[in-house]
Amino acid sequence: MRQAQEKAWKVRNGDRLSGALLLAFALYMAYEALQLRFGSVSRPGPGFYPAILTVLLACLSGAVLVRSLRERDELLTVSFGSRTSHIGLTIAAVIVYAAVVDTIGFLVCTFILVLALLIGLGKVVWRRALLVAAAGTVVFYLIFTSLGIPLPKGILAF
Repeated sequence: MRQAQEKAWKVRNGDRLSGALLLAFALYMAYEALQLRFGSVSRPGPGFYPAILTVLLACLSGAVLVRSLRERDELLTVSFGSRTSHIGLTIAAVIVYAAVVDTIGFLVCTFILVLALLIGLGKVVWRRALLVAAAGTVVFYLIFTSLGIPLPKGILAF
């Protein structure tokens, strides 16, 4: 059996690029979080958690960036195998889910998404996939509704 050829690229210190991109993203998110009311620790506002998370992301990405600048440049080999396409397929599935969940509903869309990911990408057998998708969807539904989060009803009445 012939294995699929992997694409490989040579990257000079990938931590530098990822650290810089994540730091830039954290700074943008901090700017956006500052547009929201912060509140206080005892009464957090809508900007409280985004601000805390962006500070954490900025610190961690800054640490990665500083460490990469102190190290000597290394030439790393980055390879992409046959399963790399699963990332794109998962992102596409989540985008389709987000586009139709309001129309079709949370229960149906979540069940189909989990089932498709389990069978299509996880190679899980049908019976087990059906069981896990149904149980997972019900658990997600119960958790979100118990937290008071309104879910799209779509074609179903609940």
